[in-house]
Amino acid sequence: AFTESETGSDPKQLRTTAREDGDDIIINGSKRFITNAAYPGPIVIYAKEADTGLCSAFILDKFCEGYSISTPWEKLGTKGSPIYDVFFDNVRIPKSNRIGEKGEGFTILLSESAVGKLAHSAVSLGMMRASHMAPFRPEVLLSEGDSLEGYGVSARVLEVPGHTRGSIAIDAGERELIVGDALMNMLYPSVSLLYHDREKMEQSATRILGMTGRTIWFGHGKPLKNEDW
Repeated sequence: AFTESETGSDPKQLRTTAREDGDDIIINGSKRFITNAAYPGPIVIYAKEADTGLCSAFILDKFCEGYSISTPWEKLGTKGSPIYDVFFDNVRIPKSNRIGEKGEGFTILLSESAVGKLAHSAVSLGMMRASHMAPFRPEVLLSEGDSLEGYGVSARVLEVPGHTRGSIAIDAGERELIVGDALMNMLYPSVSLLYHDREKMEQSATRILGMTGRTIWFGHGKPLKNEDW
C-alpha cells in the first residue's frame, strides 16, 4: 500500500507517517486504490519516518486496532480485484514489523513493483489474445528529428530507446524536454528498473543529461532543471 490521495506515487510527498514510541511504531495516514484491503491477512504499507522523513516499509495485520477502509471503488474492469481507501488511526505495531532497514522502503517498493508490472502485462496480453483483438497498427510513426509543428506543437522528436525499443522524447523549443519513462524521478533521477535494452537506455540517459538548459519532465515525479541534477 503506497499510493495516497494527494501525493500519487511520489515518496518525497508521502503523508502517512511512522513515529517511534519506545519499542513500537505508531502509524497515521491513509492510502488510496489498495487492492484486497477488505480481506483478512497481512498488508505491507509504506510510510514516512517521522524523524528522518525517509520512506520505510512495514507489515501489519488488516483490521487491527485503528485500521479501517472505505467502500470499494467503482471500476470499469478487473472487478474481481476490488480496491479501497485504507485509513490508519494510531495503528501501533512493534519495531520488528519494519521490513529491512530504516529508510529502505523505496528500494523495496521498486523491487516489488517491477514484478507486479510484469504480472499485469502478462494478464493484459492474455486478455487481448483471448479476445482475438486485431493487432494495433499506428497511424502515425515518429522518428528522430521529426517536427510536431503540423500538430500545433513547437517541438521535435528525439529517439531515446532503452526503456522500450521505440521510446521517444519531445524537445520543446530547447527549453523543455519530456522524457516519459526513459528516465525515472521518484527520489532522484535515474534510469528505469524496467527496460528493453539496458545499454541503450544508459546511452539515452547520457544523451538527455547532455541537453542542458532544459526543464526535464519525467514520467513520474516533479520536473527538474537539467543542470540541477
